[in-house]
Amino acid sequence: MVKTWGEIIEDCQERLRFHSEQLEYQSSTEHAMDYLVRNHGDAVAELVGDGTIPAPRDTSAAVTP
Repeated sequence: MVKTWGEIIEDCQERLRFHSEQLEYQSSTEHAMDYLVRNHGDAVAELVGDGTIPAPRDTSAAVTP
């Protein structure tokens, strides 16, 4: 069976909606920045130092530039 792009996109949207409802996940920029600094602090230390990326909320995960 050959599907149109519209059918493929609709199927994907339905799966995304289902999984989103199941996870009830709410992403935020603040959480994303915390993750970035915690897990890749060495790569973004300069950006944290000059204020481009905010320092993590948890002081135990602080990055020293």
